[in-house]
Amino acid sequence: MKFVNILVFGFYIFCLSFNVNGVQFTGKAFDMSSGKLLYQEHHKVTLGKENQYQETQVLYTDATGAEFARKQLDFSHALLVPSVYFVDTRSDVTLKIEHDDQNIKVVYQDSRDS
Repeated sequence: MKFVNILVFGFYIFCLSFNVNGVQFTGKAFDMSSGKLLYQEHHKVTLGKENQYQETQVLYTDATGAEFARKQLDFSHALLVPSVYFVDTRSDVTLKIEHDDQNIKVVYQDSRDS
């Protein structure tokens, strides 16, 4: 099994725009050995009253700029525990996390397991 050293600047952020309604930024992940760009995360945050998170959309692109995954976070029900929807088109995996006051529901689908 081969391991790849990855240096993720999770909050190595380039602020692209900021206004009353939201903010957009990009995070980049690099290989620790070569310094080569591995992927980018393009975040678009929608803010509500008092600049609280309402929704976040994340687009993941590889080093060539091709999209390979998307994630949506919904903070409308709980600021600390968002609902999550994630899809990775490379592996055809989806992940959905929902919750109410007492329960958390996690649905993981991998079409390769079908």
